[in-house]
Amino acid sequence: MKKSSSHDHPIVLATAGSSTLVSPAQKNSLAAWFSLYLRIEVGIPNGVGRPSPTFKAKKSDLEKFLGYLSGTAGDDHPDGWTKSVSTGFLTWLLTEKSIRTGKPYASTTVDRVLATLKHSAKWIHRQRPFLAGNPMNGIKDTTPKKRSVWKGLEQKRKQEVTRMTSAAEQLTKIQTQANQYPYRNLALLLVGLNSALRPSEILNLDLSQYSGKAFLNVRCKGNQIVERVPLGKNARDAIEQYINAERSDEAGPLFQSKTGRRLTIQKYDRALKLIAAQANSRQPEARHIQVSPHVLRHTALRKLCQEKGIEFAKKRANHVSDRHIWRYIEPGEQEFEEAVECL
Repeated sequence: MKKSSSHDHPIVLATAGSSTLVSPAQKNSLAAWFSLYLRIEVGIPNGVGRPSPTFKAKKSDLEKFLGYLSGTAGDDHPDGWTKSVSTGFLTWLLTEKSIRTGKPYASTTVDRVLATLKHSAKWIHRQRPFLAGNPMNGIKDTTPKKRSVWKGLEQKRKQEVTRMTSAAEQLTKIQTQANQYPYRNLALLLVGLNSALRPSEILNLDLSQYSGKAFLNVRCKGNQIVERVPLGKNARDAIEQYINAERSDEAGPLFQSKTGRRLTIQKYDRALKLIAAQANSRQPEARHIQVSPHVLRHTALRKLCQEKGIEFAKKRANHVSDRHIWRYIEPGEQEFEEAVECL
C-alpha cells in the first residue's frame, strides 16, 4: 500500500474576505477553522496589501497538515485530529522530502510547523473543543531550545547606533545620483530605530498615515490597529528631508522604490547594508556592524526598556507576549561581561 503523502491531497486555505465566523455548515471543517485562525490571530488585510512572510509561512504549515490529515482520515473533520495523528504527522515531516528542495525538511522548519499547529490547536480548542482533547498536547519539538540571543545594535562601547546614523548622513552628501535615495534610507534607519515597528509594518505605511509627529492607525501583527505611534525629532526630520528631497507629497506608500511602488523587505535590507558598509569602511573587521531591518526593532525596544522600563517596551512592541518580550530586551553578552567586571 502506497504511503500517504500530504502532497497527494493538496488543500489550499481560503483566507480572503471579511467573514469572521465559521458558519454552521463549516463547523466540522478544520480547513474553515484554520482559515478563521489565520484571519483573526495571524492577521491578513482583507484583500488589501500583500500578506506578510509570517502569514505565508503559517498558511503553508497548516496546508501541509491538512493534506496529511485528509490523506490519513479521508476528510478534514476536526475530531479526526488526535494526538496520534499529530505524532504521525511529525514522523512524516521528519522523513518526507520537500517538493521545493528535494531534501528532508530542516529541523528548524519542522519545529516552526509544530509551533504553528500548537498555537492554532489551542485557539480552535477554545472555540470548538476537539473530541479527544487538544491534539497537540505532549507533542515536543525536535530540537532543544537554545537561550535566545539579543540581535540589536550596541549603543555603548561600540557605539554602533551612532556610527550607523553618521554613515547614513554621510551618504546623503556622497550619493548624488537620482536612483540612490540616501534620504529615504536615512529615514528608514531612523524610523526603525525610533518606532520599534516591525519591518513589514514600516513598509506598509502610507504617506497619509504620517501626521508630522506620529504614524496613525498602524496595522500591526495580529490584525491589531495601533491608533498612534509617536516619533522622535530625528526620525521626523529625516522623513521631512526624504519627502522634500526625493519623494514629493503625492499620495501612496511612504517608502517607495524608484518606480513609485511600495518598497520590498529585500530593498529595505539592502539599504541598511549600504549604510553599514559606509560605517565599516574605516573600521577593523572586528568592529564591523552586521545589520538587518529586524535588528532595528530589537535595538529600539532595548533602549526603551533601559530608559523607561519594561512596561513601556511591551506597549511599544505591540502584540508581544510577556514570554517573548525578553528576546528583545534581555542583556547581551557584552553587557553581561561588563557588569561582571564591575562587581
